[in-house]
Amino acid sequence: MYRIIGVVILSSILFAPLPGCASVGETIEQTTRWKDRAVRAKTGTESDLASLQAQRESFPAGTEQSEQIDLSILSARAKLAALDAAIAHADSVIAEATNPTDGITSTTQVLLPFLPAPIQAPALLGAAFIATLVRSKQLKDGTSSIIRSIQHAIANDENFKNAFATNANTIRTIQTPLARRLVDKAQRKS
Repeated sequence: MYRIIGVVILSSILFAPLPGCASVGETIEQTTRWKDRAVRAKTGTESDLASLQAQRESFPAGTEQSEQIDLSILSARAKLAALDAAIAHADSVIAEATNPTDGITSTTQVLLPFLPAPIQAPALLGAAFIATLVRSKQLKDGTSSIIRSIQHAIANDENFKNAFATNANTIRTIQTPLARRLVDKAQRKS
């Protein structure tokens, strides 16, 4: 319960600065422009990373310059990961606000005409934000359930265990990097 209240408060804080008198469409356009700025920042960071990697090749390992460049490369990669996540989530929120697929956003969209104009757009984007967070949590829970069920089957069924071991390399080649990390994390726990 406290998590839901926290998310509502957080989304209110995040979306409160949006232009109060702007229409829902204008606010979604502004949010899209913010996302586009993040895409441009990502492109710039990718360029910076390529330059750093090229510079790194000119220094021998273990020198002070190479260590500084290595730190800069790590920082650029972390920035890229953060920008990728932000862009993906922004795309999800904009899509959900534009074409609601979740009950939270659909209900908010029905209630919009009854809300004061200055809070209509922040309410819709906040609802879309919450819906994407809920969907993300459900996906994570579903993925964890699949991993647990595979682990259970491996522990209790010798034929499954042997078949899984035989095909492990094939399975890993088609997994996404996230799926590999989740499976590796689950295997470390057992």
